[in-house]
Amino acid sequence: MAAIVPVDAPKRTLFGLHFHNAHVNWMEKLKRRYQEDKTMSQWCKLKENNMTELIFVKRGLFYEVYHNDADVCYVHFHMPFMKGDDAHSGIPDVSFAGKCVYLEELGYTVRVLNADE
Repeated sequence: MAAIVPVDAPKRTLFGLHFHNAHVNWMEKLKRRYQEDKTMSQWCKLKENNMTELIFVKRGLFYEVYHNDADVCYVHFHMPFMKGDDAHSGIPDVSFAGKCVYLEELGYTVRVLNADE
């Protein structure tokens, strides 16, 4: 089966994975599940259009990452996963800048979605 690579990422894929049809179905399920939550709805829209970017959600003095982005942070920083139904992890505000610089040096694009607005 041929891999489906998003149009916005012709040369690289997130975490070395190719995006299959399952990823499209996964995003549709997330959009339905998060339709009541404004911040996570915005996250879904951003992630759908920017699958290869790491999207952090700023909640107060904490930055959270979800799903595949949390997997990437686990591999590079050994960030533990938090309890809950969704794969997610987080870091405090004071260490975010350093981790961001390191991720960008590795070639990732980092975006921040502010949940407090």
